[in-house]
Amino acid sequence: MARPTLNRIISAKFEVQRHFNEQLEKHLTSEFEALEEFRDQVLGDLAESKDKLMEAAKELFPRYLALEFIFPGILRASLLAHTYFLFEDSLHHLCKRIEAKSTSRVRLDDCRGSGLLRARLFLARVAEIPLPEPDTLWEDVNNIRLLRNCIAHGYGRLRQPDSELGRFVRSHSALSLDEGSGIVLSREFNPWAYDRLESFLLRVAPYAESGDSGEVSG
Repeated sequence: MARPTLNRIISAKFEVQRHFNEQLEKHLTSEFEALEEFRDQVLGDLAESKDKLMEAAKELFPRYLALEFIFPGILRASLLAHTYFLFEDSLHHLCKRIEAKSTSRVRLDDCRGSGLLRARLFLARVAEIPLPEPDTLWEDVNNIRLLRNCIAHGYGRLRQPDSELGRFVRSHSALSLDEGSGIVLSREFNPWAYDRLESFLLRVAPYAESGDSGEVSG
């Protein structure tokens, strides 16, 4: 059996992430629909009693709040953070493969920074892989990095509205801010982010596969 190419391995990893995301959204939709059915049944049974109606409303409101505003945000942000970890880990391994084939004495670990920023520096300056600048794909992936860092270290709250992340949030149709400056991910955001992260890895993968910088188109 032929060994799978790096492209296939990368695509398989992201296919798993997309599957998780689809199952998450289906579960949220199912839970919300079940709650609506329960609401209709309870309110129908209690329509003649105002006191019992108020008691039922007090019970239903927290569940609505959790399902519509709290749980989706937590779950989507968690899945994005996990997917970004997968992306950076995969990018690190691609860079190490390129490093092993390189004649340069400069190693990945010698480059400044960490994660995505260090990898880009290594790819552009050491491996001499052409990464256009300005480049929409790079900008998208870097913005996802900023969002992930905000989720992981800032509880998902936008502290500086005029920052690069703030401009990204305002410009992206699948992102918004709540009243407490918390970044809200709609159900369309994660699939978009997966496509951009995967595309960046697939741009780099041919160089790690062949080891021939400059001979494979980006």
